[in-house]
Amino acid sequence: MSCSPVQDVADSCRTGAATNVIFGLALGYKSVIIPIFAIAVAIYVSFALAVFYGIAVAALGMLSTIATGLAIDAYGPISDNAGGIAEMAGMPHHVRERTDALDAAGNTTAAIGKVLTNASYYAHVLVFCDCLLLFHHFQFLIFETNG
Repeated sequence: MSCSPVQDVADSCRTGAATNVIFGLALGYKSVIIPIFAIAVAIYVSFALAVFYGIAVAALGMLSTIATGLAIDAYGPISDNAGGIAEMAGMPHHVRERTDALDAAGNTTAAIGKVLTNASYYAHVLVFCDCLLLFHHFQFLIFETNG
């Protein structure tokens, strides 16, 4: 497993806290580029195929995986706690190496889970706003018809 991003963040700490924060944010933004583009393409395709109904169905599809997303989010802190317990208990070094690898995987899966949850939220907001516009248009048509 490559630790170069972690080493790069550690190197950025040498110049000060501000550099560390900026570098950490940049690294975090870099890690979600592919999922964001994949979700944007999915929303565009669903809109092209079925307008806002397609976006609603895509949002519900993303929301249907929320249980898996929550389980993935919970994995990171659990593996991190296991590593801390292994270190405090004085277990052999190879145990800590294994828990560090599990913790790194947990952090990655948590980041991906957060992207999916946020994308589902924004798709639902888009559909909700469209529903409000349609309702307003419907009220306008009724008012215009009844005089």
